[in-house]
Amino acid sequence: MEHSLSTNENAHSAAAWLTRFKTKERDSTEMRCSSIEAKCGAEEREKRSNASALSSDASPLHEN
Repeated sequence: MEHSLSTNENAHSAAAWLTRFKTKERDSTEMRCSSIEAKCGAEEREKRSNASALSSDASPLHEN
């Protein structure tokens, strides 16, 4: 059991190190803007996929 715990801790510390390394040169404002842009992009993709799914379900041309 201790072995899996230490492996998990190593993975967590490696992930934390990578995050710190990637964001070392960025300030908090830049990181916040980047996060907001990513969230908005994800929301737009979700809306487009939902809209295309709804339009294909409602289309009478696709009925058999």
